[in-house]
Amino acid sequence: MEDILISLLCSRATWDRLIAKAPIADYCCPSYLDECEFPGSSGTVTMAYAGPDLALKGIRPFLDALVRVPSLQWLQTCAAGVEDPVYTSLARRGVKITNNHATAPAI
Repeated sequence: MEDILISLLCSRATWDRLIAKAPIADYCCPSYLDECEFPGSSGTVTMAYAGPDLALKGIRPFLDALVRVPSLQWLQTCAAGVEDPVYTSLARRGVKITNNHATAPAI
């Protein structure tokens, strides 16, 4: 892939759902949560997406791991609220945090 602008950390199910709705594969390269030892361990992650499938499995370990990913610039989450202290920690670092429910187009 040429000129990849976004390195996206997400689950494979989320990626499949995203590319079915929009041609993002031209500018986005996924790293799959379910195939990484640790989020961000396989290169630079600029964006993370905590989709509904992750929320159903338990989002806490994922969020805690994101605090340790220094290259993260944007977190898209399906969570209804972002009052958890981990979001404050990420925001203080300059990470953009956006949320969106699963019924609307994401990212």
